[in-house]
Amino acid sequence: MDRKSRLTEIADNPSFIFSESEWNSIPGLNTPLLIILKTDHFSIEEQTRLSSFLSEDEIIKNRRYRFLRDRKSYIVIHGLLRWILGRHLGIEPRTIDFKFGNNGKPSITGYSRKMFFNLSHCSGVSLLAFDPENEIGADVEKIDEEFD
Repeated sequence: MDRKSRLTEIADNPSFIFSESEWNSIPGLNTPLLIILKTDHFSIEEQTRLSSFLSEDEIIKNRRYRFLRDRKSYIVIHGLLRWILGRHLGIEPRTIDFKFGNNGKPSITGYSRKMFFNLSHCSGVSLLAFDPENEIGADVEKIDEEFD
């Protein structure tokens, strides 16, 4: 199965990523990887598991979101980010210490393996981008069809 179809399968079936046997068939983080998914597709059980990976600061920040959809999206994308980085680094996801740049972009330093990443979420669609060698940027935006 090629990378594009694998990413489609992940996006359409969030439970797929939690299967230990399937995890090894996802393209490794030794090359750039882009994951696009709909956060609305994650069940309460999956959201609960992902929320267990969040730091106390992330839990507090998440509570500030006004709308439930935004809170769910935050849990999914930040939980997945921690889960994937934790597997890459060989550590517990909750223990990852993020540093934040002047523009608020998170990064990791001081670990045995490096990884550049970016995340974005908007209107129930989320994106995670990873690159082991270079800075990476990605963004998700809602297009207003009425705007010309």
